[in-house]
Amino acid sequence: MTPADFIAAFPAFKDLPVPTIQAKIDASVPYFDPVRWGDQLNEGVGYWVAHQLVLAGADGYGMDGKSKIAVEANDVTSRDTEHIKISRSPEMIAAQAVDPYMRTVFGQQYRSLSRQIGMGGAAV
Repeated sequence: MTPADFIAAFPAFKDLPVPTIQAKIDASVPYFDPVRWGDQLNEGVGYWVAHQLVLAGADGYGMDGKSKIAVEANDVTSRDTEHIKISRSPEMIAAQAVDPYMRTVFGQQYRSLSRQIGMGGAAV
């Protein structure tokens, strides 16, 4: 995957510097076996990179509630707009404590794919 491929698939990150995106793509290499991931490699790498960028808070893309893109982990159960009261699912918070990939929607997508495909080397 190239930064251009990543931006095409995840246009919300288009304002990030290319070297920032490339650094996360480079960091993804040990986590993916191209043979095992096959045609889904770019999709998996994309979700993994997006998750890592959000967690790193790169250029305002982060978990601070002021992010340029929506990155909630689907753990909000209710909101009160008058006083901005947000309730979060205790089950999702517990899942996030166990599995850091549950902290963003991108990580959740990566985790879903990795469970289907497998994370280790291909068995021959």
